[in-house]
Amino acid sequence: MAFQKQVSYTWAPAVEGDFASTNPRASAMSIDGLRAGDDGVTIGVFAWVKDDGVTVVNQQTAKDIKPTGFVRRGINTAIVGYMQNATMTYQPGMPLSLQTMGDYWARSKNGGTRGQKIFVSTKDGSVLCDEAGVSKTDYIETDWYCALTANANELVIISSTAVY
Repeated sequence: MAFQKQVSYTWAPAVEGDFASTNPRASAMSIDGLRAGDDGVTIGVFAWVKDDGVTVVNQQTAKDIKPTGFVRRGINTAIVGYMQNATMTYQPGMPLSLQTMGDYWARSKNGGTRGQKIFVSTKDGSVLCDEAGVSKTDYIETDWYCALTANANELVIISSTAVY
């Protein structure tokens, strides 16, 4: 186990991939279930389902295709690294669900302001917040919104519902 390097005055509000509310939520449908691809799937970011309808990856599967959903933090992953005490990755072949609706905690690389749109990296599924219609290299605009103002690399609440 790693040696503690910092002490916080308060508990963290959440971890990437946690539910942020009890508002209605929905998952992507798959007849055969969804499973992590050969490189595993990172939790707390967006992902795409490949053409086979089963395999989930954190990289865009075809140009201009929006991600299938958000990878929520579940309990069905294994910690397989030697002396590893935590993981934020579903191991290859593990079952998982992709959230297509709801409110979740995610880490925004650039922070965000309430009401901005969520942009997703086509390389790793990570999140940026920015104004609607902005063109960003290697990012695609989604139908999701930033629901909590935060600084760069802090947790934000992302929502599939318009934020007022």
